[in-house]
Amino acid sequence: MTTGEKLKQARKKKGWTQDELAKMVDIDISALGRLERDTAMLNIDLAVQLADLLDISLDYLARDKNLTAIKEETLPQKFTKQLQKLEQLSPSDVSHILAVLDAFVTKAQLQSIVK
Repeated sequence: MTTGEKLKQARKKKGWTQDELAKMVDIDISALGRLERDTAMLNIDLAVQLADLLDISLDYLARDKNLTAIKEETLPQKFTKQLQKLEQLSPSDVSHILAVLDAFVTKAQLQSIVK
């Protein structure tokens, strides 16, 4: 999913029109339309404002991750089934899950350094 598609999806999930969101972040509605169509680039300040308003993470907004693109044969079956279920969660929930996974990976890396 592109950045623009993510913005549009999150805006619609909030029930806001382009005009309403554009006014909240003090940009022209046509500028928001270009962002949602991926014909304009998002600057970091505006990205932060939009992410905060739409309750999505900058990581989610900026990255093009497809969690189910992981080769299934490299994961145990129970993980594959759970990853497929993640597509049903909100972007915010997925972001939280990824943060927890990152924390466990970091913990393991730190423990390996201390040993």
